[in-house]
Amino acid sequence: MDGKVDLRIKKTHAALLRALRELLCEKSFNEISVAELCERAEVRRATFYKHFGDKGELLAYMIQQLQKGYGDRMDKSTVELDDGAYLTEVLKNFLDFMDENRQMARTVLNSSARQIVLDILNEQIERDLRLHFRALQQRGAALRATPDMLAVLCSGAAVNCAQWWIANSDRLTKEEIVRQFEALVTSI
Repeated sequence: MDGKVDLRIKKTHAALLRALRELLCEKSFNEISVAELCERAEVRRATFYKHFGDKGELLAYMIQQLQKGYGDRMDKSTVELDDGAYLTEVLKNFLDFMDENRQMARTVLNSSARQIVLDILNEQIERDLRLHFRALQQRGAALRATPDMLAVLCSGAAVNCAQWWIANSDRLTKEEIVRQFEALVTSI
C-alpha cells in the first residue's frame, strides 16, 4: 500500500515527522503546538489537519513508523529460536530502539503523551509476539499458555523493562538488562 500513497502525502508526512522529532529533542511534547509543528515542517495548518486530528495522532503515527522499522530488523531466522532467545531478541531490539531515540523517549515519557506511546509500543510488540507464538503452536510446540496470554505477558514485560531502563540507565547498562531478562525468561 505504501507504494500507492501519493508523493505529496509522503512528503507532508515526512516533513511533519521530521519536525516532531526535532521539536521533541528540544522540548516537552506538552510544549509543542500544532502551529509550531507546521512552521517547522513548512506545512499549512489546514494541511496538517487534513492528515492528523491533533499532535497526539501525529505522535502515534511517528511511533508506529519507527516501530515498523525495528520490527523489520527482527531477522526471519529468529522465528526458529526457542522462546527465551526470541523474547530476549525482542527486548534487545526494543532497547536499541529506545537507546537510538533516547532524548525523544525521555521527553515523551515525561509528558502527557506517555500512556499513548506506551500503549502503541505495547500493541506493536504484542502483535508480533502473538504471531510468533501462534507459529510455534502450529509447528507443534507445547505452550504453557495461549499465544494471546503469552503475548500480553511478554510485551508488557519488555515495555516496562525498557521504560525502567530509560529512567534508570545509570543503574544498569542495556547489555546487563538483556542478560538479566534472558536469565529470567530461560528459567521460567
